[in-house]
Amino acid sequence: MKEKRIIAMFITSAIALVVSLVVTFGIVLTLADPVEATGLTRYAFNYGGTNDALIAKNGEELKFATDVIYTPSGSIVWKDKPASSDINDDHFIVDAQPDKTGNFDYTTVVRYGNESYSSKVKVIPFRVKNFTAETKAFEIKINASGNETLLEYTGAKLFEYNNPTTFTSKALNAELPLVTLAAGEYADFILVIFTDESDNIGKGINFGSARLNINVAIF
Repeated sequence: MKEKRIIAMFITSAIALVVSLVVTFGIVLTLADPVEATGLTRYAFNYGGTNDALIAKNGEELKFATDVIYTPSGSIVWKDKPASSDINDDHFIVDAQPDKTGNFDYTTVVRYGNESYSSKVKVIPFRVKNFTAETKAFEIKINASGNETLLEYTGAKLFEYNNPTTFTSKALNAELPLVTLAAGEYADFILVIFTDESDNIGKGINFGSARLNINVAIF
């Protein structure tokens, strides 16, 4: 009788272990699948034109009317999307999907390569349109202020929609070239703010509470 109880307990434990492994691997596989980035605020800089309430004008400069709050849950090491578009795993941080006609537009779907990235990066889609009668060379400044340690290890990648596999690094708090647009032309971008503390020695970041105020200005 005692042996039967031991065998029954063993079978019960084995079943529980199998169920636990199935749940665990199911969660891992779910996290590894690309997921749509929802709830994004999309900005449109109408240079020389009429702007909505999300954009403020300061002389020749257009900027976000309200700072974007960046409070990451953790650190990441940046991964560019491979040239192959047939990727169904976490080999990239962020990418954009084309519309039904195959064109890339800042209003179309943005994906995280892994669901966990959604709380670790800040994704900001925006458009710049030249409403003036002349060609304009635009510059960008990504203003960032707040927790000094977080700021030290935070950077930005800028993705131009018409080149969907390439991100370029952009320094925070520096005036940098953005794009040259002829009269009436526009360009679409995704800005991704992320923190990489892999070189951080002895300076702890309180992820989840340390914050930066991010603002984007074009001029």
